[in-house]
Amino acid sequence: KLNGIYHDYMGSWEKIKKKLLESSNVGGVVSGSSFLNKAARELTDGLEDPKQKVKAIYDYVKENLMWNGESDFTSDNLRNAFKEGKGSSADINLALASMLQTAKLDVDLVFLSTRDHGFVRQQFSMLRQFNYVICAVNLENERLLLDATHRNMPIEILPERCLNGYGLLVSKNKPIDWVKLEETEKSKTMIS
Repeated sequence: KLNGIYHDYMGSWEKIKKKLLESSNVGGVVSGSSFLNKAARELTDGLEDPKQKVKAIYDYVKENLMWNGESDFTSDNLRNAFKEGKGSSADINLALASMLQTAKLDVDLVFLSTRDHGFVRQQFSMLRQFNYVICAVNLENERLLLDATHRNMPIEILPERCLNGYGLLVSKNKPIDWVKLEETEKSKTMIS
């Protein structure tokens, strides 16, 4: 409160969620990338198992879009990214979300801060804390966190750069939620 007048300097997570979903560079990309619909339908035609549908689309995105090294959570031109065969992390993962949605899968977006960008502080609702977006696919008994930027990464493993505290789950029909970003499989690195 300043001089008896309330000023909302930080906003709220609900306002940020609304802004992201209404943005032409985030929510509009997921719902408005109709040029990907045909491929999504062809890839999943005849597949009954939702996990097989997810894998087919995930593999397609990984094969058709190479990550250019840019971390972002907004996409300017997804069609150009597909023409060039490369794009930012947002281009890749928003395309993935769009195709999963076309395949009638329950997909949400998870906004996060990569390790080199610092932790997200949940008590401060500021959009600038984020620099990356991944997908969360909700299946019957599990939630898959997906990032298609790494061509050799198995479907259920996130790159190390994404394993950084919590991510903000943004969904059209679910309340704000926080997702723990952790390794699902044990891993080790050997250097010789």
